[in-house]
Amino acid sequence: MAEIYGSVLDLVLKKEPFDLMEAERKKLEYRAGGDWMAARLVGKKYSHVKFRHAYASNAPYFICRYVGYVVSKVEFYHRYPGGFTVFVKPGDFIIILGKIVERGNIIKNGEKQACADALRRR
Repeated sequence: MAEIYGSVLDLVLKKEPFDLMEAERKKLEYRAGGDWMAARLVGKKYSHVKFRHAYASNAPYFICRYVGYVVSKVEFYHRYPGGFTVFVKPGDFIIILGKIVERGNIIKNGEKQACADALRRR
C-alpha cells in the first residue's frame, strides 16, 4: 500500500473509463463544467485522485497522482482504443493525472474466470 500524503479527490467512474484508466491508457479525466465540479477543483490542492468503480465499500479502485486541471476552451471529441469516446465542451474540466500509486479490489479477466470456474466446481 502506497503512502498517500495530502488531500485526495474522490471520484466515481463507469466501467469503461475505469478500465481504460486503470490500464493507464487514459491519463485525463473529463468532467462537465458546473458548480459541483468547480467546488471540488477551483482553489483546491490535491496530491492524489482516488477513482472508484461504484459506491460500495469494496468497489474496485485505484489512486493516482493529481497533476492539476485545465478548463476546456474548445469543443472536441476524444476517442480511445475500443471505441470509448468523450465529448468535451467549452467550460468542461480536464483533470490531468500522474502515475497510479495504488490499486485495490481489482479482479482481472483471467482471475474473474478462475473464480467463476471454482464456484461452478463446488
